[in-house]
Amino acid sequence: KGDTPGTALNFKCKWCRGVYRRQKLSHGNLKTHRDGSTQEDKCDKGCAGRNKAKKAGFTLPPSVAERRALEAKDGANATQQGIKGFLECKPVF
Repeated sequence: KGDTPGTALNFKCKWCRGVYRRQKLSHGNLKTHRDGSTQEDKCDKGCAGRNKAKKAGFTLPPSVAERRALEAKDGANATQQGIKGFLECKPVF
């Protein structure tokens, strides 16, 4: 009934002041906020305050958009692999 005492699940971003909720077993929402999303219809640039954080001396991993740009520059496929690359279609019966 309720959150375990001493476990924060909501975090306010120091750089953009947005509030983001962490899951109990994953930091996925926080990482997606920081780095951007790989989903096609979501923002791939990450936190609007990334540049402020970098100017303040923080080292951040490349955002999804930056990583895609580097991959495209190097001639790699910058799009996310589709689900067909992971599944093998077989008849049900």
